[in-house]
Amino acid sequence: SNCIDRACCSATMKREVASSQPPIKRLKSGAFTCPVAKLSNGVEVPMVGFGTAFFPENRREPEVIWEALPKAFEAGMCHIDTAHMYGNERHIGDMLGRKIESGELSRSQVFITTKVGHPPLGLWPEPSDGETAYMVDPAVHAGAGLTKQFEGCLRRLGLGYVDLLLIHWPGPYNGQEAELNKRKRIQMWAAMEEIYERRLARAIGVSNFMESHLNDILPGCKVKPHMNQIEMHPFLAQNSLRKICAEHGITLTAYSPLAGGKVASLVKEPAIVDAAEALKARPAQIVLKWLMQRGAVVVPKSSSVERMRENLAAASLPDLSDEQMKRIDALDENLHTCSDPNNIA
Repeated sequence: SNCIDRACCSATMKREVASSQPPIKRLKSGAFTCPVAKLSNGVEVPMVGFGTAFFPENRREPEVIWEALPKAFEAGMCHIDTAHMYGNERHIGDMLGRKIESGELSRSQVFITTKVGHPPLGLWPEPSDGETAYMVDPAVHAGAGLTKQFEGCLRRLGLGYVDLLLIHWPGPYNGQEAELNKRKRIQMWAAMEEIYERRLARAIGVSNFMESHLNDILPGCKVKPHMNQIEMHPFLAQNSLRKICAEHGITLTAYSPLAGGKVASLVKEPAIVDAAEALKARPAQIVLKWLMQRGAVVVPKSSSVERMRENLAAASLPDLSDEQMKRIDALDENLHTCSDPNNIA
């Protein structure tokens, strides 16, 4: 329709850069017990987050969070990484509300990341009715679709704002309609900027955006993404993407930081085992430390309090030496253990 074409054209043109950013809700420094990464807009993100994508046996099971989140709070986790697609925002909002009600936590002591813009899934039922159709339907304006989906996220979480909002994927899995995907990305990013300007998210970003996807939104954006959440681990170091993101002041978050299904072989790599012995740490902690030392936030998944505590403790390990870092750097083999976003046009 004409309205889509008009919106696309105006979004493609270099939009006016706001002379001043909206006031950011400032948290007093030290609100978080975990070391933090500072985003380009000054917002602090706890370096270790709690990943909540629970898909055992290739089936979405949001109910796992009822057991896992209280353990995360017990372990001291204050950064919760969720998404509309995980189907557990309502559960998280409910448990968070009870923590706040009891006085155990205040809102400012928790960092909540959620994600919108996930392609519709044939495999599992949609967490809400048809809210992600805008990702693929040429007749639906992606900006309006994303805004509506995000308003649903806030309702499910029971929150007035999130700390970080991300576009989950740059397009449908293996989606080859380059022009349509590009138009959708531009529309979605304009909607994200509006959400940021309305102060409904303290920071905004993307997830699974490779260089080509970033190149669609960066030239015309008013606000650059503050974060890009990508699969990253020693087998997938993402060096060129890291460099590009650094040039634009975009912080990285590593999901699947322990290489997903390849974790068993990763933690046996001599470079990692040797560093673990030297630092009296677990191999998994060394992997997380390597990522954090490269400036990335990490969101490992676990449902064990002990493991969560170890993940948090990795942030406080002594720095790895240049030699130890180089040995781990050398493990890179460009191995994706999750869906590869490079296959999205």
